[in-house]
Amino acid sequence: MKNLMRIALLVLVIAALTACGGSSANEPTAAPAALEVATATEQPTAAPAAPTATAKPAPTEAPTVAPTPTEAAAPTDTPEPTATTEPTRAPAAASGMSGDCSNPFFPVVEGASWTYDMTGTGASTYTRTITEVRDNGFTMTNATDGSDTPLSIDYECGENGLSSATLGGLPGAAGAFSFSVTNFTGTNFPPADQWKTGATWNASYTVEGGGTIQDIEATATGDVALTYEIVDQESVTVPAGTFDAYKVNSTLTQKLTMSMNGMTVPVEFTINSVDWYAKDVGQVKSMTLGDFANTSELVAYSGL
Repeated sequence: MKNLMRIALLVLVIAALTACGGSSANEPTAAPAALEVATATEQPTAAPAAPTATAKPAPTEAPTVAPTPTEAAAPTDTPEPTATTEPTRAPAAASGMSGDCSNPFFPVVEGASWTYDMTGTGASTYTRTITEVRDNGFTMTNATDGSDTPLSIDYECGENGLSSATLGGLPGAAGAFSFSVTNFTGTNFPPADQWKTGATWNASYTVEGGGTIQDIEATATGDVALTYEIVDQESVTVPAGTFDAYKVNSTLTQKLTMSMNGMTVPVEFTINSVDWYAKDVGQVKSMTLGDFANTSELVAYSGL
């Protein structure tokens, strides 16, 4: 029974954390230089010298006829330079971000995806994809390698940032356990102008859930509170590259009452996490500390 309760606790933790994550054109050919053609004009042949007078009696001297000058060659026409055509540049792709959903630390672009490798508790590779963007919200799907059932989380966009009133669940070999949120306040990702060292924010959920854990029916009700603080801005290196990122410390406090196999027990715990968010990329690294320690690192992203 103790093992079942530990599995149930792990289910609740993972479900709660699910909502907290986050050819170049050829250069134009240069125009050929204009050909310079010299105009070669032949000079006329010089007239021969006048004949020497003879001793005959006073002949009339015939005038010397100058030869007809050779006609100058017509100048060769200089070819006009060939006009070059500037390459047509493709227009920039339109961004899927709009209105209140635009947040550089959580880019909301339909079709964008991020793939992470997670080591430690629950080790796996998973991909987050924004499958739909609406005027006032969007849907993100989390798909884990080896699982046939991806999780979808809905976010709302507003003047206070991006918020999710969905905690999701945990489908898989252990069974399926899901939560519904009966009340939500706060925000998960504040607007871009509030991202600076020292900034804090929070989110609170009242939840109820149910499902099966190793074929045993279970239910749970209670409260989940999250607090966040930006503690630093630093360089972080992950498989996807090196990024200048904000370091965010967060604390999740969960107080639940769980009923399983005829027993009702309180389940209370606190989990501390550290996340790194890079502008125009989103979450690049995440660490969960304590008994459920794991590390997720960004290995690839696309569509931004």
